[in-house]
Amino acid sequence: MIIFPRVPFLPTSIVQFSTWYYHVPFVFLQTVFIYYITSSIMSLYFLNAFPGIDMLYCARFVIRELRLYLNHYDTKGNLRTVEEFTKLYRAFQILHHSVTDVWSPLVVPAHSWLFVAISSLGLYIGLRFTGIALILGLAVGTNVLNYLIFVFTKAANLRESWETTLRSWRRQNHSLYFRKFLKSCQPEKINVGSLYFCDKGMVMTMIECVFKNTITLLTTF
Repeated sequence: MIIFPRVPFLPTSIVQFSTWYYHVPFVFLQTVFIYYITSSIMSLYFLNAFPGIDMLYCARFVIRELRLYLNHYDTKGNLRTVEEFTKLYRAFQILHHSVTDVWSPLVVPAHSWLFVAISSLGLYIGLRFTGIALILGLAVGTNVLNYLIFVFTKAANLRESWETTLRSWRRQNHSLYFRKFLKSCQPEKINVGSLYFCDKGMVMTMIECVFKNTITLLTTF
């Protein structure tokens, strides 16, 4: 921002000063403000995201251990009984909804659109400029894009793991009560706001948005 103050989305790309003693302090204050806002937002989002990643791994481990017909398990066999499955599914359902009620309205949607914007801008700077800006831009753009793909792919895999586990239980013959219980069981998922949820299609859409935004910036500025 100091080396290339005319990068799009910055005030100095619009405001022009006739003398350097107005321009230099303005560029400096803009840089301090942008870095402060960016670091604060990124720190907040990462603090919210990292416990979520642990939750995803723990959830997938529990779901896998509840699945039937596996060759190897890390838990005791009595975990995969009808009684234990019923209790664990309801307990997981309550815990999952308690967590996603906090994440889904704001944290997950903000992760998607904010990191898509940061990745697009980073790739644009890396492809548009030369020198240190090229290295920093490509590093930020590719790292943020990899983070997006990793986190949202893990979130999408949660629903697929539940579908596989429920399908393994529905293959067997059970009592009428448990068959009705299995019919009522729905695979849990990570909602994004109140309109949709994380799946592989969403990951592909975010990658497409990053490349489209980068191309639009390169052709416009």
